[in-house]
Amino acid sequence: VTTDGGSSWAGEPLPAGAPAAGAVLSAVDMSTWFVASSSRLFATGDGGTRWRSTYIKQWRGGNIWSLTFSSAKVGVADVGGSPLYRTEDGGLTWSTIPLSAVTHSASATVDDFPTSGPVGPFGGSWRSLPAHVALPAGAEVTGLSCPSATSCVAIDNHGRAATFDGRSWSPGRTVDGAALEGVSCAPMLCAAVDGQGDVIVRRQGEWSSPQAALPGGAEDVSCSGGSCVAVGRSGAAVLGPKGWAGHELPGVALDEVSCTGRAFCLALGPDGVAEVYDGRGWSPAPPSVPAGARPLELMAESCGEPTFCVVVEPEGRVSFFLGNGWVTSTSPGWGSGALPFDPVEVSCYGPTLCAAANRDSVVSVLSMAGWLEPSVVGASRAPIFTSCPGPGACIALDGTGSTYRYMTAEGAQGASER
Repeated sequence: VTTDGGSSWAGEPLPAGAPAAGAVLSAVDMSTWFVASSSRLFATGDGGTRWRSTYIKQWRGGNIWSLTFSSAKVGVADVGGSPLYRTEDGGLTWSTIPLSAVTHSASATVDDFPTSGPVGPFGGSWRSLPAHVALPAGAEVTGLSCPSATSCVAIDNHGRAATFDGRSWSPGRTVDGAALEGVSCAPMLCAAVDGQGDVIVRRQGEWSSPQAALPGGAEDVSCSGGSCVAVGRSGAAVLGPKGWAGHELPGVALDEVSCTGRAFCLALGPDGVAEVYDGRGWSPAPPSVPAGARPLELMAESCGEPTFCVVVEPEGRVSFFLGNGWVTSTSPGWGSGALPFDPVEVSCYGPTLCAAANRDSVVSVLSMAGWLEPSVVGASRAPIFTSCPGPGACIALDGTGSTYRYMTAEGAQGASER
């Protein structure tokens, strides 16, 4: 055990009855620990002074591979192959989770994936909505952002923007003389980047004229908590009450940014560059490149909260930034390979729901328990854009303007109750 960040360590004895070899540990915090063997689970809530032992009949004869508790109650255990086991009462009782729901690689274990949120009911389906974005000849949707399930903004390559109220799209109107390439919205505030690197801002339903947020132009923008951050090959800028304030990180090339509020943004650049904004200034994300890993080809990202950001790479590898470091998969996590997957966009709501979009109408969903098998959304093979505005649902919009909604079983039940 260390209490000084790893400078010094103190030994603690294993609980009586736990094997000296073959046991695995999961520590929720400095006091709540779990130790598992092939048939027993040992739990302490006081840092090892007193232990509770529980015999787990489902584990009998298994070889415990990994154990991950996200709280004193919720945990997942891998005892060698399918199924995985899940507890909601601190290990007193266990239910099963099919391994296919978490990962399609038999060599992976549950601690390859973050479990910062409950590993609850998973699975859902996409369905087509009657809503459709009206596009002029030659136009194509180029971005989507939904701060809520009843408030979305779509942009196209003709400089037009349209809004969605949960049922229908407004007629698109021209808001920029150049093609729009990306959009990010918070309640009452949106920003979009055009093909010339300028940024337009929407407040109270009205768009500003294009503005130069950064020298050399912006590559991406993210709005959250009443503010926006723009990044480009010359650094970053923050939207203040009087416009884009300050040129920060000069000389640091950045391509992507995702913010969860005024006090947290993660920005990514070439060769594994990663910077964190805390509301006052920027610092390198610890560490910029995961130890032992090659530099990440950071392609697309989304932060559901400051301790959960998902980053995808061109070949489908997934990395998670957990606030104080990275977890990086060694291989794509997108299913059996029945569908080709080359993700270019990802959108997350908290740590429990993300949608990763392919170059065409293929989407994979991270729905609490793990990445689900990629699915084709819609009949056309047009580019698709996703936004997950709530705990149980995501919106997708393809390049032709067709609209789709993904809803988990929990999300569908909540919508029905409402």
